[in-house]
Amino acid sequence: MRLSFAARHRGCPSFPGLLQAFRTEHELRVVCVHYNDAAEQALQALSPLTLELSPINLEDALISYLGEPGEKSFILAETETNP
Repeated sequence: MRLSFAARHRGCPSFPGLLQAFRTEHELRVVCVHYNDAAEQALQALSPLTLELSPINLEDALISYLGEPGEKSFILAETETNP
């Protein structure tokens, strides 16, 4: 899932099936399994401007499954917003 926001947003809520969340200043990308109504409601509660389903390739799926769960941020994006 890819969510976009007009301003900096709070972190990603926890919900069953969440593998990883990647945050930048105006975007949140969520990798999850078994996307369902509970996941949809948790993400809609963030009040995003857009919420779109974006499939990922096999390599990214494996990295998410085998990687450390939780929220991540892109270091470059953080340095650009915090000079």
